[in-house]
Amino acid sequence: MKTQISTKTSEKLADIEAFNEQIRTEGWSLKRKIIKQKQLDRLDLRNSTWQDVDVTLTSFTEGAFTQSTFEGVTFDHVDLSHARFADCTFIRCTFNDTKLEEASFSKCRFIDCTLKQSNLDGTRIADSTFQNLSADQVEWRFAKLTTVQFSRCTLNEVAFTDGEIDHAQFDDCTLIRSGFSNSKLNATTFNIKGETVNFVETTCTDVTISGQGAIHRLNLADIKGARITVQNLAWSELFAMSFAQVDHFRLENVKLRYASCLDASFTNTIFKDVHFDFIQFDETRFNETRFENVTFSNEIQFDKARFENTEFINIQKGDHLKISFKDTVYSKAPPF
Repeated sequence: MKTQISTKTSEKLADIEAFNEQIRTEGWSLKRKIIKQKQLDRLDLRNSTWQDVDVTLTSFTEGAFTQSTFEGVTFDHVDLSHARFADCTFIRCTFNDTKLEEASFSKCRFIDCTLKQSNLDGTRIADSTFQNLSADQVEWRFAKLTTVQFSRCTLNEVAFTDGEIDHAQFDDCTLIRSGFSNSKLNATTFNIKGETVNFVETTCTDVTISGQGAIHRLNLADIKGARITVQNLAWSELFAMSFAQVDHFRLENVKLRYASCLDASFTNTIFKDVHFDFIQFDETRFNETRFENVTFSNEIQFDKARFENTEFINIQKGDHLKISFKDTVYSKAPPF
């Protein structure tokens, strides 16, 4: 059973600067305590352990947390905006309607935590890990993530928009109605499954999106960049790359029910071991591109497309395939 902190401690918290001096060396460890509706802005917590603590409706804005462990802590309706966390561990903590705007996390670990209806706009996260995170309806805009790993996480309606993600990994994660639109991604890998994953207007360099089965409604419209790989998708329902501009793009071991790639531009590109059911490549430009072991089964459109220095190797066609090449231009690229 959790109990309220003592009256004496509560009185000390009224002068946060003096309290910080008191706990500077020995820390402030708590177990099965309740600290609700407190104003603890600028708390300086070091070398402490909080276990089964409820801090609902408490404010920790501009706080500093160093080398501390939080296990089973309830951060519901808590204000952690502009707080700084360094070398901290969070285990089975809940963040419900939590304000984390402009907070920073360095060398932190999140294990089996829940994040719901919270705001992480402008957060800066570096050298940190999220294991088995359950995130639902989270705004993660204008954030900067550097060397961050997400493992076995479920991200439902999580918006990593207008941010910068560098050297990140999403390993064995499920993404549902989530995305990275209008963000900059560098040296980042996705080993994911789910549905409605958006990379709209994203700039990518050295990015790999690898499916664990199907990713339904994978949207890469207006994506720009170089060295982008999409691979290992099993019968995904909708794949969109309209208006994409990509150099060194690779699509491999993929089965797509319906793909739309209108007015896109592909240079130094490989389509290998790909099965297209219905595909539109109207007004798309291909240069230094190779289609290898590709199957077109039902309907394809390359109207007004342009092929330059493009190879077609071992192309398979469905028995009832409908093909349209209206006003298509071939330059050093024989039609298959």
